Amino acid sequence: TDLSNCTFMASDIEYCQSRGKIVTISLGGATGAASFSSAAQATAFGDTIWNMFLGGTGSIRPFGGAVLDG
Repeated sequence: TDLSNCTFMASDIEYCQSRGKIVTISLGGATGAASFSSAAQATAFGDTIWNMFLGGTGSIRPFGGAVLDG
C-alpha cells in the first residue's frame, strides 16, 4: 500500500483512549466522493478498513497494535 507506517503513534492513540477519548479515522476527504461499483466491492472495502484500523487482524496495521474506535 501507499499508507505511511505510523506505528510510532500507537502508544499515543492508546494513551488517549485510556483517558476516555475516542479515536476515529476519517475517510473520503472533504467531499466524501467515494463510490463502489457493487455490494461486493463495498464489503471488501469495509473488511479492509476493519482489518487495518479497527478490530481485525490484518497483516498491514498502519497504527501497529492500536485499535481505533471507529
